[in-house]
Amino acid sequence: MPHPASAPVAGFQAEIKPLLTAYCIDCHNPDKQKGDLDLSAFNSTENAATEKDVWSLVAERLQGGEMPPPKSRQPTVAEQRKLIAWIASFAPTGVDCSDAARDKAMNQVRGGVMSRRMNRAEYNHTIRDLIGLDLHPADAFPADGSGGEGFDNNGDALFISPMLLEKYLAAAETILD
Repeated sequence: MPHPASAPVAGFQAEIKPLLTAYCIDCHNPDKQKGDLDLSAFNSTENAATEKDVWSLVAERLQGGEMPPPKSRQPTVAEQRKLIAWIASFAPTGVDCSDAARDKAMNQVRGGVMSRRMNRAEYNHTIRDLIGLDLHPADAFPADGSGGEGFDNNGDALFISPMLLEKYLAAAETILD
């Protein structure tokens, strides 16, 4: 898709408002306000330019294929380009992939993020694969917890205690020797 800013800027009343009415206003109006967003309140480019963050988010959702939702009527590629070019005339439209990835991850993970480590068997196999010697350094580590499910690779049960950290350091020295 060519850069939206290179496309001619459309007139709001003649070209943009009909697109918003056709694809957006059903869900983003004073009564519904999906995502706490009422797009019907905007009646000119100047009015929209006062809410650059809102329109940058609209452009990001359009470019990401999130809006309109998949089951809704979809704008053509030309219509999408026209909307994005119009938004780009007054607001940033670049998609920040790091923010998108972080937002998606945060929506999937509820609660704290646990640290991850290998269990004893995984550690032994990794060292064997990396240096080519079957040393079994993790045999000196404390037994791995099973976390109640019987699996010894449950992230909730594989925490790192101070004693285990000391064992990791000792194992690293042994492996290097």
